[in-house]
Amino acid sequence: MPSFAGVLAPDDTAHLLGWLRGQLNPEVDAANRIVLFDEQPEFAALLADESGTAMVETTGAAFGRLCLRIMPPQRASRQLPGWNYRIVEKPSAVDEFRYLRLSWRVAANADGVMIELARSGSWPRAEDSAGRYYAGRNTTAWKALETSSRPPREWDTVTFDLWKDMGDFTLSGIAPTAMGADVWFDRIELRR
Repeated sequence: MPSFAGVLAPDDTAHLLGWLRGQLNPEVDAANRIVLFDEQPEFAALLADESGTAMVETTGAAFGRLCLRIMPPQRASRQLPGWNYRIVEKPSAVDEFRYLRLSWRVAANADGVMIELARSGSWPRAEDSAGRYYAGRNTTAWKALETSSRPPREWDTVTFDLWKDMGDFTLSGIAPTAMGADVWFDRIELRR
């Protein structure tokens, strides 16, 4: 087997090994995560705030049949039904998690993509980067944590350590954000 030591960062290696374990034993993987969006056609309607457009599409998904398309600037809900997920350092209860994993991609002419997280029904302050992640160029007035300087033109699966970035909090909603042109999200999930 080839060595990936010089190619993959330690965090990337850990993510790869976690994914492989889940593929070999899906029951264990399912116990360690909760899927927030994947194959739910009604999900776009739950994102009822802001001036962009959200729709669930049946073509081009990274996983399964459906993906979420966001047209600029964003769609949001600070309190989604049933979303009271506790983010903690060492998850042990059924509603406790630490990581957010999702797949995203952008249109060819997009500047970037962002996800904003609501804590207990409130958005982060504009000057607070914790609670927002982006790839590409941040064209908003909000500070955010950069995951990549290049916008993902093809599907890219990313994992964020929410507890490391924000400490203990309750995740209540999200705002998928398109910067410059349409973006897509797929399989948004919390992981232990």
